[in-house]
Amino acid sequence: MIGQTLSHFKITAKLGEGGMGEVYRAEDTKLGREVAIKVLPGSVVNDSHSLARFQREARLLASLNHPNIAALYDVAEDEGVHFLVLELVEGEDLAERLERGPVPTEEALRTALEIALGLEAAHDKGIVHRDLKPANVKLTSEGNVKILDFGLAKASEDPSAEAVASDAPTATAETRAGAILGTAAYMSPEQARGRSSGAQADIWSFGVVLWEMLTGTRPFTGDTVPDVLADVLRGEVAWHELPEGTPGATRRLLRRCLERDLARRLHHIGDARLEIEDDLGAGSTEDTAEPLDQLRAPTEEAFRLTAEICRRFDRETLDPRVIGDDALYLDNARRSDVLVCYLPGMGLDHRIFHDTLARSPYRGLALTFYGYEPESEERIVMSWSDQLVLLQAFLTAAIEKIEPDITILAGFSLGADTALRFLLETDTDPALVDGILSLGCNLNLETCVFSGRLADVASASSEEILPPLHVISESPSNLEDWIQVHRYLVEIASKYQADFSVLQSAAEAAVGPFKDPGRRPFEEWYRHVTEHDTAVRCVLADTDHERDALRELRIRHLDESSLGEAFRDDDLVIEAGAYHFDLLKSELIEQHLEWLVGSIRARRAG
Repeated sequence: MIGQTLSHFKITAKLGEGGMGEVYRAEDTKLGREVAIKVLPGSVVNDSHSLARFQREARLLASLNHPNIAALYDVAEDEGVHFLVLELVEGEDLAERLERGPVPTEEALRTALEIALGLEAAHDKGIVHRDLKPANVKLTSEGNVKILDFGLAKASEDPSAEAVASDAPTATAETRAGAILGTAAYMSPEQARGRSSGAQADIWSFGVVLWEMLTGTRPFTGDTVPDVLADVLRGEVAWHELPEGTPGATRRLLRRCLERDLARRLHHIGDARLEIEDDLGAGSTEDTAEPLDQLRAPTEEAFRLTAEICRRFDRETLDPRVIGDDALYLDNARRSDVLVCYLPGMGLDHRIFHDTLARSPYRGLALTFYGYEPESEERIVMSWSDQLVLLQAFLTAAIEKIEPDITILAGFSLGADTALRFLLETDTDPALVDGILSLGCNLNLETCVFSGRLADVASASSEEILPPLHVISESPSNLEDWIQVHRYLVEIASKYQADFSVLQSAAEAAVGPFKDPGRRPFEEWYRHVTEHDTAVRCVLADTDHERDALRELRIRHLDESSLGEAFRDDDLVIEAGAYHFDLLKSELIEQHLEWLVGSIRARRAG
């Protein structure tokens, strides 16, 4: 077509071709400017329904006027040839830039920021790209970013052939097979499965593009298109390949973008834009977290049990040796506007959260319940009601000192129950706690497997300890879980040296509420915290007990609204494939904390 004229556009050179048609450089003889012309393929032109749909969405796309989106000037026809008139963007594309290696962190973030701005403007008008990749991102000679081919794949495709349409990108210097392979590497899991996709598909692709800019490599690879798609669907992201200087907020953002579960993936590209602006210092300074590679190892600190605190303890059970003693905790000294206070499980201590605090982008404090210290010459028993008073004093003091914008209680097992019931069973101002992350909480008596048996252990004589320990050890259903349980039993047996009396109060407090036939403790705790607008995330192990309990809970709520008006389905989740102790994995905790923090910020914004 070179040398031909379509309407008043004279074709001067061919720029590329692909499933969406051939692209040419042309001269607009009326306005005296150069433009890009995309000639539509017969599959669109010869189908009246597809052509009409395409024209409607093209008009919507033409309404976009944003500096980071290559403009669509017109949709035209000349003697049966249908074509688009597009802004001609000079300069190399991001794919060509990446052939020279990774992009320096600040430059990558500035490029990502402009991509996010363009996507945000389009998503706000209901337009989804669905073929975002480096080849569709132009870097102009002025240093700006322009997104190309915006929305056209969505507008022209057959709804039943989404994945096929996405496999038809515009080819430039790449071969056809190479172009398809390249597109597959940026497809979201839902696109890879051929399912309906929306704005979150663009967010996934955005994460892949940002990853490639920072590392110089694609996170999902393979020798063939099926291999690449399989990696997209099941492959593990090599997070250690991110450059050491990658800011903590950017690492979090990438995890949110490359989340296969749509419920956990970042919902709005505008949130990505805000994160990047914060990293670059171009926007809000609310998030003051430093990069993860600059973190110090968490340090063990002491919280003094002053006379003022001890005056609030139960006189009938108070041991005077507690007065002036210390409760131990870990502190990662992270600079962040989010404070997370971690509570350990039965008999465990702050050490179980060491790795989580070391990698967390948030300020983290992990408190050890009094008497559960890693080492102690003589363990002093503290009643559970006094443990709650201690937690209240500790949390209040931490908030007064750190002054966070968001405060979250995060607990595992016994700590999970404690985080939920804390506000109900103390006189703490509910406004002090913005969110609760409950990892492995009890839903009913059947889920109190560990707590119930440990209550038996705690009340047993040294000669009677082994039988209930045997029962606990027989609960796992596979070797990996069996190993986890036995590690736990060995740890607490070595730590407490057959004297489990220090655990008795906590074990009884954990099981007791569920033994009362007239009570539904979990529903009470959940309703209380959500009625005070506290965000909640309860993460449960993937076991028969938990699945059955959650099913009964949801049905009862369906019939009786037992969880209250503020209940949300995604407040209660089963962590697929996870056993009880798997819920302590740092990456899992980090993902759920990100969800919780995002939920809190969204509530405030909305």
